[in-house]
Amino acid sequence: MSICGFISNPPEEFPWEYGIESAPHAEFIKQIEEAIEVAVEWDEIDTFCCEMSNKADWDFAEVVLSLKENKYPKIKLICVVDSEPNQNLSKQDIERYNTILQKADKKRRLNDFSIIDKCKQFIAAWNGQKSGRTWEKLYFATQKSVYFVRLKDIKADTDELNGRLKRELRDARESSKRCVFAKIAYTFLIEELIAKHPDPVATFKATIKKHPYFKRDITDLAETLKLNLDVD
Repeated sequence: MSICGFISNPPEEFPWEYGIESAPHAEFIKQIEEAIEVAVEWDEIDTFCCEMSNKADWDFAEVVLSLKENKYPKIKLICVVDSEPNQNLSKQDIERYNTILQKADKKRRLNDFSIIDKCKQFIAAWNGQKSGRTWEKLYFATQKSVYFVRLKDIKADTDELNGRLKRELRDARESSKRCVFAKIAYTFLIEELIAKHPDPVATFKATIKKHPYFKRDITDLAETLKLNLDVD
């Protein structure tokens, strides 16, 4: 199971006024949908996960459920909950929250399930501010793979939806195609070097120690090459 998590600023911290009937919100949903599609088709993600702490999380969960119903029937949704929904919410919001939980494939308690630890990669809706709880999560998430939906790039002052992120995503897809061949060539090269190296495992471990940021990538490469690094 490969899990992609969702991290987002709460709607009150968005750089534009949050409202499900607005053009910026429509673009926000569209960018999330495209990011999920890339995760499924290119990164072979089969499970998506989000906390249910704010309406941006609910948006993400609903997009996953919609794609599951209409396009990717095998994907799953894990909802991580801390407690019952805030009773100050409207009746409509509480019904929305409960509907998402009913349709989710799994529910986990926040104190039993760490999104940062369990997820292979992330989709992040970020307002660009390097402070606060969301930034703290992102700091640790960026040690893995993160696709950013940059909230500041979504226009709030026009009815024309911003196509910049869509173009970036298209370019990323093309880049991913090229990267597949580059990774294959790189793997063959490393295999040849390892065959001639006296102690490849020690070299991999030393590289991880010197560059801990790349630990996951180096470990994945070692697994591909069937090297047992025995690294925690």
